Amino acid sequence: MYIIIFLTQVSENQEPVRIVSYQEASLHGDVCISLTGSQVKVEPEEIERLFDPFASEHNTLVDVGPCVSQKIIEEHSGHLSVDYKTNRDLVFIMSLPPAE
Repeated sequence: MYIIIFLTQVSENQEPVRIVSYQEASLHGDVCISLTGSQVKVEPEEIERLFDPFASEHNTLVDVGPCVSQKIIEEHSGHLSVDYKTNRDLVFIMSLPPAE
């Protein structure tokens, strides 16, 4: 998944990515996966543009990974969001509806 590679690359010390999965009752039982990168070197204003493939210059396919991942998840009726924590953790939360 591009998000894991992206988080590894933006981490100052290439910290391991923490992955947690859970089922969210308030989202009608959606399955959620939280992907957290620590000590990221992404500026807060860059986070707003992570899902916009035209917002900045991209040198590799990994650079557009977040927007590609978001599109794939949305095509499966899911949602991908990002949150920047004050301790410089970058958290992507993916939610997908349960299989029918």
